[in-house]
Parts: sequence; structure tokens; C-alpha cells
Amino acid sequence: MLAERLSPFPVRVLLMVIPQWRIVAASRRHPGDAPLMIADRGVVIDCCARAAEEGVIPGLRVRAAQLRCPEGVVVPYDSASEEVLFDEVVREIEKSVAPSVHVVRPGVAAVAARGVARFYGDEVAAAERMVNVLTHIGYPHVGISVADGLFACLLYTSDDADDLLCVDL
Repeated sequence: MLAERLSPFPVRVLLMVIPQWRIVAASRRHPGDAPLMIADRGVVIDCCARAAEEGVIPGLRVRAAQLRCPEGVVVPYDSASEEVLFDEVVREIEKSVAPSVHVVRPGVAAVAARGVARFYGDEVAAAERMVNVLTHIGYPHVGISVADGLFACLLYTSDDADDLLCVDL
């Protein structure tokens, strides 16, 4: 009975990624121009582009990172604050783009593309609407992809993407 309801075709998905979400969330908590390094248990797990230019890479001990980038600010990893900040993004997407949003992880969310594509005219228009809404609330750099299934969307849109709009038709 369950097999009768399952479709052999994957669901079309519109996926949005805010690149380097940890850095974005940390910069909202710690405003300023200093390079940011996110650390967990004495190890850098993420860093901004300015810190990376100074030689900071994920996996580096905090002491070594501070030697390479002395003006950098070490921010402790706080998954709870990342989730709270991303909840605001999800609420705005639910209010302005699609009523049902699936959070993959903080910084990455997906909606079923069929309904929003029908509502906005096509998948490209729905993706552009998503970009416009996110830009309006203060996230100008966002990756968007539309493909068959969540896995395909994740392949198209990486966390390192900047201003990506990819639609697989």
C-alpha cells in the first residue's frame, strides 16, 4: 500500500544556501571589521575570507591562528545562536515565498519547487523571488538551486558559492 503512493520520480526542490553561515551568524553577534575565526575546543572550525588571507584554515589550533592573524577575533562556536538567527530567515521565507520550509541545517533550507514555481510563474521566477526576499532582509550573498531531489540541489549549491542561481530544467 505504501509503495503505491511513492513516486519513482524525485521531488523538484528549490534550495537556498547562505554561504559561510557560521561566519555570517558570528558577524551578527560580533559586529565590527575584525577578521572572525570560529573555534570549538581550541580548534578553528571556520574563518572569514580576511583571516584565510592571513593563513588561517579550519583545523588550525587557536594559538597558531592568532599568530597568523593577530587582529582576528576568536568567537566560540554557538550552534544555538546560529539556529535562532536562521529561524528568523526561515520565518521570512515562510511568510514571503513558500508556506513550508525544510531546514537542512542552519544556513541551508529547501522548499518544494512545484508549488512555488506554479505560483510565481516558473522555477526561475521562484528562485529570483527567494533571492529578493533574502536580500531585502540583509543576506545579499545567497546560493539558489532547483533540481530533482535534495541531493542534486546540494551538489549544485555549495557553501562556497557566491551569488549562484542554478536551475536544472
